[in-house]
Amino acid sequence: MSIILKYILKNMKEKKLRSLLIIISLTLSVVVLTLCLTLKDNILEKYTEFLIKTSGTSDILLTKDIPFEKSEIEKFSDNYNSVPYLMFSKDKSNVIGVNIEDLQENKMIKAEKTSNLDNDEVIISKKIAENKNLKLNDKIKVLNTELKIVEIVEVYGMFVGETEEEPIYLVSIDTANKIMYENSDDYEKAMLDENRTYIMGAYIDVLDDNIEQAKEDLKKIDKEFSVVTVKASLVDALTQINGLMIIMLVITTLIAFYIINSILKLVLEERISVIGTFRSIGASRKMTNLLLYLENIVYAIISSIIGIVIANTLIRSCNKFVHISRRYGINK
Repeated sequence: MSIILKYILKNMKEKKLRSLLIIISLTLSVVVLTLCLTLKDNILEKYTEFLIKTSGTSDILLTKDIPFEKSEIEKFSDNYNSVPYLMFSKDKSNVIGVNIEDLQENKMIKAEKTSNLDNDEVIISKKIAENKNLKLNDKIKVLNTELKIVEIVEVYGMFVGETEEEPIYLVSIDTANKIMYENSDDYEKAMLDENRTYIMGAYIDVLDDNIEQAKEDLKKIDKEFSVVTVKASLVDALTQINGLMIIMLVITTLIAFYIINSILKLVLEERISVIGTFRSIGASRKMTNLLLYLENIVYAIISSIIGIVIANTLIRSCNKFVHISRRYGINK
């Protein structure tokens, strides 16, 4: 067996360019095949993990370009668990009004507090607390409104995307409405009623999992609602990626097959005299065929090892790229 292996390796060394072409062709096929089989599921797993940490159990994100009354989405409260919110941004400060009870129910916050905030209370993230050297019970001014810090939480849920330059302040919906009204210009105030409670959108958990029906129901309430399935864009993108990878696999395989087939024809023509010599000294046809098969197997093993190493390196790189939780500073 060692003699046969030495003979095969000798042939590979003699025709280095030919051997290199075969190995490159097979390696590309292995890389693309491995990526096809693992990349989509890998990205889906990482992004789903991110969605859970940002959207909790929510299935739908409902938004509107202008503030609307909170009562509009309460018409179907029996079918959904919703997290209505009001976001108001000014002077690099982001105020989000929300009910803590809703956040807790939809698993969108890691906080000890389970009851809704009072009108003078605020929750901030550990990132901002450390950056601004703030502690529990400290009082801070948010857009000219003095608030008391009642909890400092992990970067999770509503705090995803927060930066040190543009902090997020979690307050009650009533407080957010008050801050929005007080900091709006005359034109904006004319469109608002100070005595009404407004929101900008809601995260919605569909209890019966009939998401398409829920989207239709929400659209019936107001045609101006933007109703997006939380995972929809991800699934569409991954389907396109998967389709592209399959096309690449087919093309790469065809090219590899053509190159290898052409080279093997040349190899057979070159080996006719060698095969004849082997047969003349008593080697059977089965033995001469075995030499060719073993040489192909050696090429396949070398190419597979190189291909799997390259594919795993690419997958690790993709994992770092799509590990959005880490990039946004979300704690596990």
